Amino acid sequence: MVKNIQEKINSQAKSSKEEMLWGKPANDILNGRDNSASVKPIRAIWEMVQNARDTSTDQSNIIFTRKQGVFEFKHDGMPFTHNTLDALILQTSAKSRNDGDQVGQYGTGFLTTHKFGRKFDLAGSLKLVDDEELYYNFPKLTIDRNPNTREEMIKSLSNQFKEKDGWLNKEDYRSNKPDKWTIFTYFQPNDIEKKNVEEAFEQAPGMIPYILCLNESIKSIKLRDEIMDRTISFDRKEEKKLKGKTSMSYLYSTTILVDDSRNKKIGEFSILTLESKKTVITTKGINKTMVTVILPIHNNTVNNLSDNISKLFIYLPLVGTEHWGINFLIHAPMFTCSSDDRSSLRLIIDGQTEHDPAIENCKYIQEASDILFDYISQHLSEWQDVHYLAPIDFDVSNPNKELSDYYKQLKNVWLQKMRGLGIVNVKTVDGIIRKKPSCIYVLDSALTKAIKEKKGLLMPIYNVLLNMHHDLIPIPEHLIFWSEIFASWYEGTDCDQIISISNIIDYIVNNGMAVVNEKDLLQICEYLRDSDQLSFFDKNILLAEDGTLTNKSEGYKNDISSNKLKICIKTLLPEQTSKFVKNEFADLIKLPSFNDKNVKEALSSCTEEMQTKIKVVTDVAKSEWESSRRVPETTAGLLNEGQRNALMDYCYMTIPKNSTSFQFKALDLIREYYNYTYDFTDKIDTESFEWRGAIRTLLCHILTEFTILCDGKKREQIGWIKRMIDCIYAFSDFKGMLQNYRVYLSQSEEFSYCKDLKIDSGIPEKMKDIYNTITSTQEKTIEIRKELFDHEFGKIAPTDAKCEIVLFGKKIMDEISKSGKYLNEIDSYEHKDLIMDIINNFDEEAEGEKWKEAFETIYKDIPSLLAKLVLNKDNRESMIKIMKVKDKTRLNKAAEIINNENLIHIWELGKAAWIEKENEQHDFNKKKELGNYVEDYLRKELKDILKNNKVEAKVDDVQGGQDIIVSINDEPIYYIEVKSRWVAADSVMMSSTQLERSVEQKDCYSLFAVNMIDFNGENVKEHRYPKSMDEFVNRIRIVPNIGKLNEEIIPTRRGSNDQVHIGGDYKAIVPQTLISKISIDYNTFLCNVLKPKVEEAIKTIKGS
Repeated sequence: MVKNIQEKINSQAKSSKEEMLWGKPANDILNGRDNSASVKPIRAIWEMVQNARDTSTDQSNIIFTRKQGVFEFKHDGMPFTHNTLDALILQTSAKSRNDGDQVGQYGTGFLTTHKFGRKFDLAGSLKLVDDEELYYNFPKLTIDRNPNTREEMIKSLSNQFKEKDGWLNKEDYRSNKPDKWTIFTYFQPNDIEKKNVEEAFEQAPGMIPYILCLNESIKSIKLRDEIMDRTISFDRKEEKKLKGKTSMSYLYSTTILVDDSRNKKIGEFSILTLESKKTVITTKGINKTMVTVILPIHNNTVNNLSDNISKLFIYLPLVGTEHWGINFLIHAPMFTCSSDDRSSLRLIIDGQTEHDPAIENCKYIQEASDILFDYISQHLSEWQDVHYLAPIDFDVSNPNKELSDYYKQLKNVWLQKMRGLGIVNVKTVDGIIRKKPSCIYVLDSALTKAIKEKKGLLMPIYNVLLNMHHDLIPIPEHLIFWSEIFASWYEGTDCDQIISISNIIDYIVNNGMAVVNEKDLLQICEYLRDSDQLSFFDKNILLAEDGTLTNKSEGYKNDISSNKLKICIKTLLPEQTSKFVKNEFADLIKLPSFNDKNVKEALSSCTEEMQTKIKVVTDVAKSEWESSRRVPETTAGLLNEGQRNALMDYCYMTIPKNSTSFQFKALDLIREYYNYTYDFTDKIDTESFEWRGAIRTLLCHILTEFTILCDGKKREQIGWIKRMIDCIYAFSDFKGMLQNYRVYLSQSEEFSYCKDLKIDSGIPEKMKDIYNTITSTQEKTIEIRKELFDHEFGKIAPTDAKCEIVLFGKKIMDEISKSGKYLNEIDSYEHKDLIMDIINNFDEEAEGEKWKEAFETIYKDIPSLLAKLVLNKDNRESMIKIMKVKDKTRLNKAAEIINNENLIHIWELGKAAWIEKENEQHDFNKKKELGNYVEDYLRKELKDILKNNKVEAKVDDVQGGQDIIVSINDEPIYYIEVKSRWVAADSVMMSSTQLERSVEQKDCYSLFAVNMIDFNGENVKEHRYPKSMDEFVNRIRIVPNIGKLNEEIIPTRRGSNDQVHIGGDYKAIVPQTLISKISIDYNTFLCNVLKPKVEEAIKTIKGS
């Protein structure tokens, strides 16, 4: 009994002791372990690096190894002390360094390493005595964090301490030299633990170079992945102080060697850091650089840091600051975290602490900002890709108002600095230049998102922006970047530099296609459709077929069946067709259709409107003509060429080719007038369309156009207008329209309106002349033919108005009667000769009866009228002479010529022609006489050698030929041309035939020039030659070489059928001065020229 009680006492005392010793640590471990469930695996890596760093006295090396089911972490830092090993077991923070750089070992943060396994074996060395080099090198200490209850965790902690305390008495493991490596081996029975290591290994390489840069105490970090057979080693090579210092900071470059087993070459990673010239004093009194800024610049190129890289450091990354608003890394040794999870800084001032860490943190961040912008301002122009400097995205929406206000203030400071830097690449005519963000324009979030999601939308939007703001738009490849930057810069605020789709659409609406091309506009409209922003289609952003812009309320889809018809309609219905939307755009949204039925209805209204406008011109033309016989000066209201041709095309499409219908004939005449060519291949369904309105419109136009032409132009088209009238006249439905146009030809060859003319019932032309003379006055000349249809036009005039011959004659008789001189005083009537003409026409074989019908009164009064007119004393003598002529033919001819008004002129011309004929006969007779004279001379002089040969000098009576041809036995041997001069001004002229013959026969051709100038005047007038041949031959001068002289002037090209040549009756002129200079007299010619030629010819005959 006593024994049992003692056991209980001992047990409870032991439990109480363990509770007091291990209870709180057990709770902390359980809570810390469970609270780290949401922590990113990468933080566990940095906790291990921190552990290695804090145990380093020189430069430690760290190795992480991933194996199947096991994760190993080892480092060559300081051995454990009792304090640090106890802290590890109890999971409490321990400080073992004296340099002020220790972050803290094995605190609750180290619990995150259990994401890689809740149980690990520890191997390393324990320093047994602080002031002695005496170590216990233990091969294994199992740390088990698997227990899930407080009691189990207490027991686990107790066992771990018992094992550790048991080493104190084991002398065989003691050594004066610690093991090199401290090794943590985590066991991974669960997939999540393996996955956490895999994830950490993926993210760690991007951050390790910056950790090595900031921690001189770490020499290297190696990631060895035996599962993936890959090892990546990072070695801190050197740190150099560069010359690029400023008044506020120093510039350093740290080189990290990177050896990836997958790459053959070892790479170098150079990191630029700005270190503030200001320092801070640690709690242990050590001076440290206040703040260090790592620049994302490599080889003068700014890089965009990965989203996996923390932006704030206290030697190691503060996991959770990856999106801390900037593209730089800021490290401050005296930064203070807001909580044990090391995910953020303390920035809220509590107002109660003397040295508030929040105030200090804000001061360090401000210092980082100052040295950074100071350096950027001096070196910006040296860098490429400077747009990556721009990100500013602090947590201004933090639910904690104080923290939110701080971030807003910080963001505003950075924003003002960044807006003034030339970091935006824009395109200009001179190339790419940089501008400040304060000048540029970007896209709103909706457009940015759309461009990222919709391929092909970027350039259409960019091209429109260029037109809107020219060189104030980031280059295309940076536009999305800058749009996202502005979205973060101005989140929750208004910025007039941010362009929305609404701004773009309004710009296009206001400026049309001058600021956007078709392809780009289509892409933009497709985006609006796809994003369900259909209300924008209420604005003019749909491209019409004519190149203008319209909207869904006014636009139509072109569903007209025929392509040719579509072309016609565009001209005839510009208001409607200007709203025809191109198919690609029409298909984006549902538009009302404009089809063949709509065409028929619209054309009907269109042609009616056209006819109304044409009628205005028609009416003005009629009014002007009736008031002043003028044509209107304006043709506004008539069809233009495009409308006219379109109407013709439309009509032709409704008619079969070679039709005999009215509309086809009318169209062909219209086409002929305008010399228009039509392609008959395109036809439309005639049942769906109506041609009458179009044909009537064309006819109204062309007849009005013809109406206002001057009569001279009209006469050139008489045949055409007659055929057109004939065509219309034959179609009863259109016949009446002929009344409205001045298209009818009168007998005076003038054009008039139908109502102003009458049909000629067959009135003789002489009767019309008599009418004109009798009815005309000094004030007004009458021409009855102006009032009568041309005979052919009268047959196709829609009128019953006729000029009857009886009424016509009555009008003439009424005028004669008005004079009061008919019959009794007819002899003194000014138009008595016309009455005689009337009487004379009664006997006309063809029209005599018409004359009798028209002038019945005069016909009855012939005896009385003749007695009064013929037998008056002035006419009596002449009339008696005429009556004495017995020959009826001569009498009729005399009567005929007497009545000719050109009688005197005819007499003078006839007399002159008769004299000329007489003169020609006189010339011929004299030449014949000369020929005989020459012939007699030759016979006489050559009688001894002539023998039986016949010599002749014949005169040739051929027009243009030679006058005298000397021949032997009918064979020509010499040619003589005789030219007489009767007036001093006359020149000797030879016809083309004479000229050519003289050249052909140049060795046997002479020109006789007879000078008759000084013969008496009467002889000259009538070509009366001297009767004496001696006197005549003395007046002759001969040019025996005229053929040779003419040879130089004869045309070189005559009678050609395919070349320009001399033709017609050209003449050669022989000047008198030349004749006087080179001529010989008649006797010399006979003896020295002609006689030898004849002798030579006779000898030739004898010789043959």
